[in-house]
Amino acid sequence: MVPAYGEFVGGVTASVEYANLVLKVPLIVICGHTNCGVMKALLHPEAAAGLPGLQDWMRHGNEAKHAVMRDYTGLAEEETISQLARANVRQQIANLKTHPSVALRLSKGEVQIVGWLYDIGNGEIWQADLETGKFELFGTE
Repeated sequence: MVPAYGEFVGGVTASVEYANLVLKVPLIVICGHTNCGVMKALLHPEAAAGLPGLQDWMRHGNEAKHAVMRDYTGLAEEETISQLARANVRQQIANLKTHPSVALRLSKGEVQIVGWLYDIGNGEIWQADLETGKFELFGTE
């Protein structure tokens, strides 16, 4: 999870700034994965009952959850979680782009952002096409 800039100032914000302004990283990968417990808890908040820190952190995935619930009705639970993981990768990239250090370096063409979904079951990596939002198997060109 990458909070939008200003929503939460802490380790993620500090890491993003340091990576961009000091280390000048050329590539940022936002990587989700299949069978993710947080995605399951976003769909079933009762799974995070009694975990207030986790519940607060999960709110950074709420926009992804709402998009999936709006756009992917009637799917089996496993497919809903898979779509949620993809939507969350896209959302976290959007959140990352709100950070001034990222926006500055993107505007200068100094950093690239990619979104991946790692399939734990078979080891495949799916990469997001940031223009269409669709995921394609990585490394099959």
